[in-house]
Amino acid sequence: MRPTDSLTSTLEPTLLPTSAEPATPTQSPPGDLQPGLPLRAAFYYPWFPQAWTYKGTFPYTNYSPSLGFYDSGDEAVIRQHITAMQYGKIQAGIASWWGQAHHTDDRMPAILSATAGTLIRWSIYYEPEGQGNPSISQITADLMYLRDRYGSDPSYLRIDGRFVVFVYADPSDGCGMADRWKQANNVDAYIMLKVFSGYRSCANQPNGWHQYGPAVAADGQDKFSYTISPGFWKSGESPRLTRDLARWNKNIRDMLASGADFQLITTFNEWGEGTSVESALEWESASGYGAYLDALHTDGGMDPTLTPSASVSATLTKAAPPPTPTPAPTQTTSPGSVIFSAAGDHGATSRTDATLSRMKSLGLQFHLALGDLSYDDRKPESAWCDYIKSALGADFPFQLVAGNHEEDSRVDGFIRNFAACLPDRMNSGGDYSTEYYFDVSGIVRFILIAADLKVDGVSYQYVPGDPHYQWLAGTIDDARAKGIPWVIVGMHKVCFSMGSKSCEVGDALMNLLIDDKRVDVILMAHDHDYQRSKQLTCSDVESYSASCVADDGADGQFTKGAGTVIVITGTFGGGAFYSVNTGDAEAGYFAAWMGGNAACRPACSAVDRGIVRYTLTATSLTAEFFVDSGDYTDRFTIR
Repeated sequence: MRPTDSLTSTLEPTLLPTSAEPATPTQSPPGDLQPGLPLRAAFYYPWFPQAWTYKGTFPYTNYSPSLGFYDSGDEAVIRQHITAMQYGKIQAGIASWWGQAHHTDDRMPAILSATAGTLIRWSIYYEPEGQGNPSISQITADLMYLRDRYGSDPSYLRIDGRFVVFVYADPSDGCGMADRWKQANNVDAYIMLKVFSGYRSCANQPNGWHQYGPAVAADGQDKFSYTISPGFWKSGESPRLTRDLARWNKNIRDMLASGADFQLITTFNEWGEGTSVESALEWESASGYGAYLDALHTDGGMDPTLTPSASVSATLTKAAPPPTPTPAPTQTTSPGSVIFSAAGDHGATSRTDATLSRMKSLGLQFHLALGDLSYDDRKPESAWCDYIKSALGADFPFQLVAGNHEEDSRVDGFIRNFAACLPDRMNSGGDYSTEYYFDVSGIVRFILIAADLKVDGVSYQYVPGDPHYQWLAGTIDDARAKGIPWVIVGMHKVCFSMGSKSCEVGDALMNLLIDDKRVDVILMAHDHDYQRSKQLTCSDVESYSASCVADDGADGQFTKGAGTVIVITGTFGGGAFYSVNTGDAEAGYFAAWMGGNAACRPACSAVDRGIVRYTLTATSLTAEFFVDSGDYTDRFTIR
C-alpha cells in the first residue's frame, strides 16, 4: 500500500511479550560508529496510525500485530522496534519518506532520537520517485534538506562518510531516472536506486541498485543487493506470496551466501501488503519477537515449526436465537482481529476525558458501554451523546446497555433517550440497550442484558422459568449450535465482587452463565474499581469455594473452555473511585484488582481510572487494562 495524506486514525501500542533477549537496545561505545558492508537492512514504515485505515477500511491488514495498532511516532514503540531489529540482526532501517513536512518526515526526529546510543542506523526510502518524475531541482532540494536535517545525525546511515538514500521507482522509469539523480546529487549522497529493465546499460550509474518486489520471495542483483520477503498478502486481495517458514529460512541462508553489499528485508512492518517480519498474533513465538525474526536471529538455521494461520474473515452477522424466526442480512467489515473495549460508569469529567483520549489510541472497532452513562454531568441525554461523539466520532459504535442510573427511576436520564442518540451500529438482534446480542466475524457472540433493572415497566430478572432467563439460555445455545467459538455476556450490575456491591443480579444468573453454560467471559461494571477473576466453573456466592476454581490465573494464561472469567470494569471515569477489600469473603475468586484505596494486584505504585481492550481471534482472547495515569496494568489471555 502507498498511503495518502487523507489517511487518518489514532492508535496505541501494547507491549511485546517479555523474552530472554535484552529489554532495551544494545548500547554502543561513544563516537560515530557505522556498520560496514555487507549490511542487513529492512524497509520500515513510519506511517501509522494513518495507514491503519485506507479507503474506509480499518484495520487495513489481514494480520494482528502483537503491538496492536500502534502509533509510529510513539518513542516507546520505536524503541521496541529497535530492540526487535537488533534481535533479528538487522543493522539498519530504511524508513519510507514521502517528502518534506509529510507525516513520515515528521516521524524521523523521533526515530533518530529513540535510536541514540544503539548500533542501529537509518536511511530513508525516497517515495516521490514512485509517484512520477521529480525534477532535478526538487531532488536537489530534498537531498539538501535530508543532508541538513538528518544526514549528520549519529543514528543516520553513512557509507564512507556519505549519507545513504534509497530511491523507489515507478514502472515507467528507465535510464532517465538515473540521469536525473546523477545531476541532482550535488551533495555527495550515497544513492541506491531501484532497478528497472536495462539498468546496467545506463550511462549514469548510482552507488548501488536494489529491488523492491515483495511478491517475490528472493531477488539477487549481483553484488549490489539481495532482497528477501516473508510473504505478500495485501488487504482485500488473495495472497500473491504465501508465508512458508521453511522457504524463509532457506532464503535467509541464500542471502547470507550471496555476499551482497546490501542484504535487504521487505519488510519490517508494511502491514497493508502483509509483508511484515514484525511479530503478529499469527506467528508469535516464545522469544516474543515472532517466528520470522527468530529465523533472522538464527541466520536461517531454525527448525520452522510454526505455520502462520490464515486471518479471520470479519463479517458482522445477526444470527437468530429463539424465538427470532429468521437471521438478518450480513454486513461486511474489514478483515483482522475483533478489537473492542468494555467498561461502565462513564460520566463526563476530566477522568472521562482521559479515558476517551485513551480509547482513541487503542485501535478499537467498538465499545461496550456497561451502564451508568452521564451521571448528569451533561444534560439532557443528547448533550452527553454529543460529548461522546465529539471524542470518538459520530459513527463510532458505542453500544449501550442500561445501568441503574438509566432505568425507569431515571436517576441520571433514561436509557431509551440515550439509545436514540447513540443507536445500535452492530446490526443487533433483540431489544437494543436492554436485552440484545450481535455476532462479529463468526467468531464471537456478544450478549448484553439489563439484569436486575426495570425499563419501560419490564423487570429483567434472570431466574428459571422467567422469559428473560429462557431468552438468554436460548441465545447462548444458538451461538454454540452455529459453531461460534466465543460467547461473552455483559451487564451493568455485579454478583461476585471485592468491592462495595453485593450480588444484585442473582445467584441463578451466575449459575446459568458459569455452571450450566460456561460462557467464556462475563463483563460487568457498577463497582467503581477493576477486578478480574480466576477461571471459574461454579458460583458459590458470598463465600469462597476452591473447588470452583479451574485456574488461578497467576500467570495470566487460561485454557479456553475450562471455565469463565469475570471482568469488572467500573472505571471509565464517572462517580467516586471505590475501594477493594482484599479481606472480602469472595476475594479468593479474584486474580487481579485495583481500587481507589490503592490496593492493587499486580503490584503498582499509583492507581487511576481506565479501560480494558480485548483482542479476539478464532482461537485466542487477550485482554489488557490501560490505566489513564499511574502504573497499574493487568493482562490475561485465553487460548
